[in-house]
Amino acid sequence: MSHARFPLLVLAAVAALALPGCEASFSIGGKTLNTDKAETEIAKGIKKQTGVDATVVCPDDVKIKKDDTFKCTATPKGGGKSAIVEVTQTDDEGNIHWELNPGQ
Repeated sequence: MSHARFPLLVLAAVAALALPGCEASFSIGGKTLNTDKAETEIAKGIKKQTGVDATVVCPDDVKIKKDDTFKCTATPKGGGKSAIVEVTQTDDEGNIHWELNPGQ
């Protein structure tokens, strides 16, 4: 496969995630969200659903609070367009729900 076509295929694969939401049912808590673990788990979810290895970067120092939201960035490891991951805290225990929005 040529490198010029790779980003288009990656984007197409990532775009497939735009429809379903992905819920992570793991605790990444404390008083401040363990965003390192969130990054790892979101990257695993992207890989599982699309086959694409991605690097996910989330903000540090996110306070745990039910229904609060924050955004992370997912970038294919082989290069390509980044996508925004919208994350919602589903409870006060550090559990999250995330959705990949490649169009942003």
